[in-house]
Amino acid sequence: MNNLGLTLRAAGRLDGAIDAHTHSHEVAKAPGDRLRAAMALSNLANALLVAGRSEKVIQMHAEALEIYKEFGDWFRTGQSLNNLAIAHQAAQHPVEAHAYWLMAVDAYNRANAPEQAARSQSRADSLT
Repeated sequence: MNNLGLTLRAAGRLDGAIDAHTHSHEVAKAPGDRLRAAMALSNLANALLVAGRSEKVIQMHAEALEIYKEFGDWFRTGQSLNNLAIAHQAAQHPVEAHAYWLMAVDAYNRANAPEQAARSQSRADSLT
């Protein structure tokens, strides 16, 4: 369902994407697959942000972030921090966005992902 949600979002079918990601999150958290649940939650939050329904997006990304940290998944931690920066920027919180992009740089460096680290650094620099 998570891949279906990504496909629907790419096709501009946001309501379908939100439904698919919601279902994927519910299915993944039922058996206790926290990592898969975090991925579905991140994708759901991204779809909600694109749809302009950002009420809980920051909270959802923060929840996913904690799970990625728990698993020591530094690449997904970087992605989550990047998503938090984007959500804060969309909410007109540039100071928070800047801080999250800098944290993403650190996480991506820990994941040995220099291209993503450079991209996050560039986005942080654009806010100063």
